[in-house]
Amino acid sequence: MKKDFIEILLDLLKEKDLSQRDLANGLKIGEGVVSRWLSGKAEPTNKSIGKLAKFFNVPVTYFLDDKKFNKSSTSNDINEKIDFIMHLIEKQDKVIEEMNKRFQIENEMLKKEIKLLKKN
Repeated sequence: MKKDFIEILLDLLKEKDLSQRDLANGLKIGEGVVSRWLSGKAEPTNKSIGKLAKFFNVPVTYFLDDKKFNKSSTSNDINEKIDFIMHLIEKQDKVIEEMNKRFQIENEMLKKEIKLLKKN
């Protein structure tokens, strides 16, 4: 059975030997926010889950609780999570596209430099 969000976050903090303050500072949020997540008084937004995934270098789905996808989940809940994941994929695609453009420019510059060196 998959762990819930609180257990997952506590395990990651322990594994990385981080405090709530360390996490809050790393995410640039208040310590109270992290405290409310860990006490179950609040749940992170999709944006916060994305930041957590990046901070801990884990996929977004690492934080998704199976309970959120059970029969009591509404299609809006599921669609919201799908939209968030799609948004992350689109962002990643844009970064890859930009990196490819930069690579092509640098490659062309190197080719020109090689031609100049061959002439000399």
